[in-house]
Amino acid sequence: MLPEKIGQIGIVVKDVAAAAEYLHKQLGIGPFLIIPLDHCLARYQGEDRSYRLKVGLCGFGGVTIELCQVVEGHPILCDFLPPSGQGVHHIGFYVRDLDQAVAEWQARGGEILQRGSFLPGGGTVYLNSPDHAGMLVELIQMPKAKE
Repeated sequence: MLPEKIGQIGIVVKDVAAAAEYLHKQLGIGPFLIIPLDHCLARYQGEDRSYRLKVGLCGFGGVTIELCQVVEGHPILCDFLPPSGQGVHHIGFYVRDLDQAVAEWQARGGEILQRGSFLPGGGTVYLNSPDHAGMLVELIQMPKAKE
């Protein structure tokens, strides 16, 4: 499961549209596809949570830039942030088999902070890494294509 390359940089922002416009206009990053995620579910801090997000996605230099705005609820995105409430939240790695990647992480003594789903067949796991790496690490399994 050892990652081969960074797949995603996740940044929590207060306003996805404004952040996407700024990054595109000032730095040429984008354009961003902004989508609502209205049915997110996760197990975090010992309880099941539902929440809503707006995310902005774009590819840049072979990495997905993900801008995340919390619309409702209290997911892990609300925690592990600088005092401004905005900033880099996680570095994500795409995996083919989330269960296998989690099992390998735990076999090496690693702990899980949150496990959730965002689309049918897709899932994410945040690894307990901030004290050691200064940020969260997210494992991401994208939904498999229908055959």
